Amino acid sequence: MKTTSYTFLFLLVWVVFEATLGASLSLQLISKAPLNLGGAETDQQLIDAAGQGDLVKVQTLLTAGANVNAKTKIGETSLIAASVNGHQELLQLLLEKGADVNVKTNDGETVLTYAAERGQLRAVQALLAKGAKVNVKSNDGGAAMWLSALNGHQDVVQILLAMS
Repeated sequence: MKTTSYTFLFLLVWVVFEATLGASLSLQLISKAPLNLGGAETDQQLIDAAGQGDLVKVQTLLTAGANVNAKTKIGETSLIAASVNGHQELLQLLLEKGADVNVKTNDGETVLTYAAERGQLRAVQALLAKGAKVNVKSNDGGAAMWLSALNGHQDVVQILLAMS
């Protein structure tokens, strides 16, 4: 009988907790990582979470106001982080939230360049469907097609050839 009372009490406390503090805090607890909501820290957390494939944390940070197009000091974005690591669901979410498919890093590389170089076929397809430019060259002259060919990603090369 006592176990039932404690279970009920726990559920009651949880419901009050959810109603009072909101879902974003409970999502933070589920992802087991502290969220610092505000400015550049939040934006960096978004980029890190996208690279790690943490969908819950990315959703929480976006809801809290993180900038989907925020850049690191070298110009990388959450979209780059998700695409190079093959996090397709995150890539789609970031694209839906308005991530810029043609943003350039400080070296002039694009999301498409990164994804093509690493052979991320599904990411390349998603980026092209959203209007990624195929023939953009980085500051050192590298382009998505050249980098994918250099790394032996023939499936990616074929798609890029068809789109250029």
